[in-house]
Amino acid sequence: IEFYLEEEKMGNNVGGDKVYPEEVENILLKHPLVSAARVYAKSNPITGSLVAADVTLIDQQTDENKAKKLLQEYSVEMLDRHKSLASIKIVPRFNLNSSGKILGSVMKTILLTGPARGIGLSISNKLVNEGYCVVGIGRKLTPDFEKLIKGKFSGKAEFIKYDLEKLEGIPELINKITKKYKSIYGLVNNAGIAFDGVLATMHSTEISKTLRVNLESAIVLTKYASRSMLVNSVGRIVNISSIIATTGFNGLSVYAASKAGIEDLQDLFLVN
Repeated sequence: IEFYLEEEKMGNNVGGDKVYPEEVENILLKHPLVSAARVYAKSNPITGSLVAADVTLIDQQTDENKAKKLLQEYSVEMLDRHKSLASIKIVPRFNLNSSGKILGSVMKTILLTGPARGIGLSISNKLVNEGYCVVGIGRKLTPDFEKLIKGKFSGKAEFIKYDLEKLEGIPELINKITKKYKSIYGLVNNAGIAFDGVLATMHSTEISKTLRVNLESAIVLTKYASRSMLVNSVGRIVNISSIIATTGFNGLSVYAASKAGIEDLQDLFLVN
């Protein structure tokens, strides 16, 4: 594949013929199915390279196989033969820079629990600034996280209202997220709740809720979110603990136990 620059446009040499990705992209963007497109050269042993495209659809519910067929036929009709698409990949969204230009890689999706305040909000801001798409899962949308969704990072963050105490609903939750975003690159188990009080007088429902939200939900989320990572042979899982897990703190024995469990869980993940 030969790449060259001419008037700030990258050109690809396909079988001896010149193809400018921008020209093909402009044609694709005129199709009613297409929201965004990135065209590039794909290696081929016969011609040297073929024209390929990553495409985001306006309607995410559109049948992908049908869309690919329609777009390939459209490219043959609208472009010279050597410029028509040989390969099309449907992607949920692209990674954009501050000016809205598509960057080279498809945006990676990160699930983050407890994203709307404190450490979780800081992590959310850091991730979107680094070009990731953050899907925040929590009980309440805060004004700060709403600013993240509607501000300059619009399209890079989403909030899903969900109570992580409801473990039985997590499989369906992950299934819906995976269908929408195609794959999950990372998971940050950050959610944590605490009930202040002496263990001897703490109600059993408070003990159960603390363990379910802080520890059990992290295990179940990891179980289902990691499947997407295994399929793609790439992924990241981060578990947020607390110094209290090792030092302890007056009135927070159950919280400390749940965070100690998170640390042990992380060690077991590394072994497995």
